[in-house]
Amino acid sequence: MATTSKTTTVLHTGINISEDPSEHRLKEDGNPSAITNQCSEQPHNGYITVTNGCILNDSEKNGAKQGVYLTQTEGSEAAPGMKEILKGDAKQGIYLAQMDDSEPSPRMKELLEGVNEPGDCGNPAEPPPWLDRHLFELGRQFYKRFLICIFFSDLLALVMMFSINRILRPLIYTGKSDTPWKAVRRYVSTITHVIRWYSGDVWNKDDEAHKDVLRIRLIHARYASMFNSSLHHPRVDDVSVSSKGHTEPECPLSSTLQQDLQYQICPGYKVQDANSLTLYVSQWDMLVTQYCFMGLIVSHPRKLGAWWATDEELKGFIHFWRGLGWLLGTDDRYNFCNGSLEETRALCLEMEQKIMSPSMAAGDWNFEHMCNALLSGMNEIIPGLTFPGMVRFLGDLIRFSVPNLTRRMTFGESFRYWLMRFFLQVVFIIPGVVRIFNGMLRGVLDVSTGQQPPLWLRWLPKSSLPPVVKPHSYT
Repeated sequence: MATTSKTTTVLHTGINISEDPSEHRLKEDGNPSAITNQCSEQPHNGYITVTNGCILNDSEKNGAKQGVYLTQTEGSEAAPGMKEILKGDAKQGIYLAQMDDSEPSPRMKELLEGVNEPGDCGNPAEPPPWLDRHLFELGRQFYKRFLICIFFSDLLALVMMFSINRILRPLIYTGKSDTPWKAVRRYVSTITHVIRWYSGDVWNKDDEAHKDVLRIRLIHARYASMFNSSLHHPRVDDVSVSSKGHTEPECPLSSTLQQDLQYQICPGYKVQDANSLTLYVSQWDMLVTQYCFMGLIVSHPRKLGAWWATDEELKGFIHFWRGLGWLLGTDDRYNFCNGSLEETRALCLEMEQKIMSPSMAAGDWNFEHMCNALLSGMNEIIPGLTFPGMVRFLGDLIRFSVPNLTRRMTFGESFRYWLMRFFLQVVFIIPGVVRIFNGMLRGVLDVSTGQQPPLWLRWLPKSSLPPVVKPHSYT
């Protein structure tokens, strides 16, 4: 009796395969765009386990509620399109994300509503009623204690943030961070502002830290007005690094990254409708930026070198950024740090998996170029930063693999990647080491901003010191 063939997309993995109902074998379709299941049975429920080229079942085997494991039996020959996937982990297989349509958590749903709200809600520049001075002070001390770890986590988060087009386009449009020298000026200036905030008293109207926060808030409002004006908005929508005079290479690393991540990353939440008008510098954009300053260190403190951070210190750090969000005009409803340590950490992990990772999986050359500008510029101050190395480190952190990108890394890039991991995840466990690196970072930043170098740097020849960076003007 003839059977009727049905075709359903099971997973977006970059390979077309089909199931022969009589043999239950997988055959390469030849068009590497999606996995399809052709059979007379009911379509699979989005879960398959593949071993030795065979579909085993569509049950919840191997924790399939979360997605799919692709494995290869020893001695078998994988289809050409699968070989790249299977190189990652021959014993356990490569985890493929389920094409799910899971709903955001209630808190994330609330935050997503901020995409259409202006970035400054008009908060008064006074302490809010919920401010806990003791917790806020703990947050300030956490900054001082783990400055080098927070600095590195912020750089990693910037790499992720550059993959979000609604945030990246305004940065490209201003033309103030699209080359290494411009980028180092901009981001050293940003670091200097944050150091000023945690070094002073942002709640004292006469303190320079308070005045500096309000200056940045005013600058945000000015840029928001410009980006959303009838004159500039269409230009921001259409801007690219090519329009700034940069030529795309023949084989950008971003294409390789897309090839790696399309197998693994779950679809992200829809932030806005494709045809809707983008409101730049919205409450959503502000809270994503807020996440980038604190999210990774809260969700992965030990992997980022903060081995001795306590829960109480992390609560203080979250409260510190809740307070800064208030001063910068973030509505408390959309304040990313408006929650307990457990709630905020869960929100950080949700942000990683459903906002940041899907954005990186779609990252194009604009994303890669701006990351390279940032990291090449910061290399003048902190050597060892590379785009593939940072992406690979992010993969270790938030659980995705980049086998093709790894194969394109040079020996020097691989060496610097392993050096980063060695220091953060081994050396920094030794008591006192983080404090030494904090002092080194502060010294290098002092030299870069034209201040008197510390004693340990004065004996070095001037050619060995980092360059003096002219303060960046945000106006």
